[in-house]
Amino acid sequence: NDNPTEAGENDPTTFSVTANSIVGVAKDVLVSGTSVTFNLYLESFGSATALNVSLTDNLDETFGAGNYTIVTPPSFIDDPGTLNLNGSFDGSVDSEILSGGGTLAAGDTAQIQFTVEINNIADLGQGAGVYENQATATCSDSAGILVSDLSDFNTNPDISGDGDPTGENTPTLFAVGEPVIAVSHIATVKGTQVSIDTFVENLGNGAAFNLYLEHPLNPVFGSGNYSIQSQPFLVSGPSTILLSPQFFGFNIFARVIVGGSINPGERVHFRYIVNVNTVSDVGNGFGVYFISGNITATDFYSNNLMDTSDNGIFPDPNGNGYPGDAGEDDPTPIVIGEETFIGVAKDVNVVGSTATIDLYVENLGNVTLDSLSLTENLDDVFGNGNYSIVGNPTLIDDPGTIVFNGGFDGSSDSELLDISSTLAGMDTAQIRIVVDVSNVVDQGAGLGHYENQVFIHGLGPSDQHVYDYSDDGTDPDPNGNGDARDANEDDITPFVLSDARIGVAKTATVDGATVTFDYYVENVGTIDLTDIHLVEDLDAVFGAGNY
Repeated sequence: NDNPTEAGENDPTTFSVTANSIVGVAKDVLVSGTSVTFNLYLESFGSATALNVSLTDNLDETFGAGNYTIVTPPSFIDDPGTLNLNGSFDGSVDSEILSGGGTLAAGDTAQIQFTVEINNIADLGQGAGVYENQATATCSDSAGILVSDLSDFNTNPDISGDGDPTGENTPTLFAVGEPVIAVSHIATVKGTQVSIDTFVENLGNGAAFNLYLEHPLNPVFGSGNYSIQSQPFLVSGPSTILLSPQFFGFNIFARVIVGGSINPGERVHFRYIVNVNTVSDVGNGFGVYFISGNITATDFYSNNLMDTSDNGIFPDPNGNGYPGDAGEDDPTPIVIGEETFIGVAKDVNVVGSTATIDLYVENLGNVTLDSLSLTENLDDVFGNGNYSIVGNPTLIDDPGTIVFNGGFDGSSDSELLDISSTLAGMDTAQIRIVVDVSNVVDQGAGLGHYENQVFIHGLGPSDQHVYDYSDDGTDPDPNGNGDARDANEDDITPFVLSDARIGVAKTATVDGATVTFDYYVENVGTIDLTDIHLVEDLDAVFGAGNY
């Protein structure tokens, strides 16, 4: 129709250029503890020799800068004789494994191996100790066409066997470290209401996945004798553990933890509340119950992990990193009528360089608590060597049952109390420590700004564990409900030590015979300064009468 501009008559011409050579790469990994050995498998596909072969592997992207060391540099396991290794490869500043100009003949292969030691296990988005790595192979053909391939998690760059490795590029996923899952419980009673606190820790150096914990309550209280007053809720720690929103204590509704993960060194504390509607004897005595549970999880490679709960706030009381030792799988007692609560508050008064620390302890329950422990680490507060304790700790409010630990120094021994210390129900104590700070430093909150919190722990008559973290002030239980562990009742105590410091700097600008002096004065201390003087003897600089 003599009109070449109509629709469908202006289509671009498409074509493709096929390189006559391409190098594919695969990557496999072998993990032993925190040692990771990488194997890279290269193969030249196409009809011609691959030129200018490059192989890059950025280890900073895998492990994070500074978190690893190459302990065995790259070496050939399968050496084609036409590739050379780059001796400067460090995975960071220089991520090129091969030196320039290498070739790989059609059909030829190579295997390169190197080993990395993980110095600091980190979480780069997959979970602590779980890493993803991928290398890139690049080459050119005789026409100068550049072709790249991302490594596949395999030992064969072309697992499909179609002669084209470019679509097979699954990153290599692996994990280092070994998780150790641990769990413990405590129970506190108020009337017929029972709060069950669960503490989950990962004591290992690798992430734990697929956490699961059941609390069947029919064997504990008897079927029909209880009701759930509060579903499991997080008290502290990361929210990576999945708590059941439908926990009722029986059948499939006995599940408390239904999934999630926990990184090494992390600790999760959650709570649910049960009401015992019918107090009975289930075989332990009237109103006496015991609860226990087995937590399960897996590591990255789906190996099973398990721990039986212990009675207490720490799943591994002896601190050896293994929660299954003798005495670390005890069931948790619940005794209706024995109400075990303790609280502590802290107040600090400062005069000059002296800090007077007052600790207010109160037994908020109705039974005597024994084996009291109260820890005060002054090194954490002021820094080692920056303070001295004036005299000995004293009792301002003395219940007659508190015994001090004679070895307390706030540093190598942070325990204030002797294990024989007790406190009767509803009784109180006030402990005073006077500290002289000889060197005011910045401990993270600013020069002269300090923060402090203590931890108290004790046992009830039936081996019930009780604890509290100090609140700022003089009242351990500000809301007066008898439980000092509530939200906003564990505030850290801040205080400021006076430190008078001033600094001055000076510059001089010369223009001919004219000199302009600039003085820069700064208060680098923690208090306001007055009556400031700045003295400058110009006679000493220029000589009398010369200016």
